[in-house]
Amino acid sequence: MFCRCIRLALSANNTHFLKNFHAIQVSRTEGYKSKLSLENLYPGSASSSAFEVKIIQHSYSINSKEEEQFSGFIPTEKIDFTFTRSSGGGGQNVNKVSTKVNARFHLQSATWIPDWIKEKVQEQQKYHINKEGYLMVSSEKTRKQVLNKADCMDQIRSMIYKGAVKPKEQSPQELARIAKGKGKFQREVLRKKRMHSEKKKFRYDP
Repeated sequence: MFCRCIRLALSANNTHFLKNFHAIQVSRTEGYKSKLSLENLYPGSASSSAFEVKIIQHSYSINSKEEEQFSGFIPTEKIDFTFTRSSGGGGQNVNKVSTKVNARFHLQSATWIPDWIKEKVQEQQKYHINKEGYLMVSSEKTRKQVLNKADCMDQIRSMIYKGAVKPKEQSPQELARIAKGKGKFQREVLRKKRMHSEKKKFRYDP
């Protein structure tokens, strides 16, 4: 009886069954593809290898647009060093040995610094740059000329690294929070001014 019911159902829905069977056969020949397959996620992609090529090309285009960074290397032959006597205490050795180190170099002509970092250093270290465009530093921390020379190099390197730091981009949520804080601060200032004005009114005689 059960088998007869199945045969009747098959005969009644023969067309529908054949369509489903054909779809099953096609899916078996093409292979199983989930909803997260490349063809479903990226319609029109011929194969996964083509998609991988697109990813490689995209990453290469991003890397090619990246700005040049400072390597940290400073050529000492490009720095002009002069040595003078240090100030302050130190005994008679201060009057004999020139331990103070003055270092300078022309900022715009320095090929070992990327151009976009030069602009930042020009803005940040304007008090260390003279009219001719030379960036100048000095050191007399120790009574050793070699150590003071190393300190000058460290100062120059720190200035360049500071210019290479990019400001963090603020999200819309952070900008909204900052604007809200500024508005609250301004309202508080106006409230205090209003209270002070009301207080002064009662100081006058009626």
